Amino acid sequence: GNLTLKDGTLVLKAGTMKKPGFLRLRVWAIDENVRYYGVATAGYDIDCIEADENLQHILKGKEFRVVYNDFLTYDTMKEYDLIVMNPPFSNGCKHLLKALEMQQRNGGAIVCLLNAETLKNPCTNDRQYLQRKLTEYNAKVEFIQDAFMDAERKAAVEIALIKVQLPEVQRQSFILDG
Repeated sequence: GNLTLKDGTLVLKAGTMKKPGFLRLRVWAIDENVRYYGVATAGYDIDCIEADENLQHILKGKEFRVVYNDFLTYDTMKEYDLIVMNPPFSNGCKHLLKALEMQQRNGGAIVCLLNAETLKNPCTNDRQYLQRKLTEYNAKVEFIQDAFMDAERKAAVEIALIKVQLPEVQRQSFILDG
């Protein structure tokens, strides 16, 4: 895929991000009982959307640009090569559907941590629609049990790590072609 872990380092495949991108990625790992935690930036222009004011202050203190506080109502014409998200589990389905909608306009990748129950229990129309879209785009889904047991806010929950690449949209220009 476009995002891999190699020798303990998160690696973006060359050419994945051609333009400024939305990236909010918290990285944690345990290697030989040593915990590592940080925020990956990949050296690109990053827009952050964070609802929690305390987390907004932390992001700004680390010189991240917080562009908005609600992803579901975020409206932009900006194109993002990559959206990395860890939405609230209570409405993660709507967040991922919004990200898919944004990437359908121009193409691009999405990496999303979602409550596994969202995919395993398609009990709503939104969840069923999400499953259809993920199948349509050949999304890769990995289920991870107890992923947040070592997190600051511990939770014994199964998550789904979703990676999906939407195809680049080809546009014709009558001005440039003519």
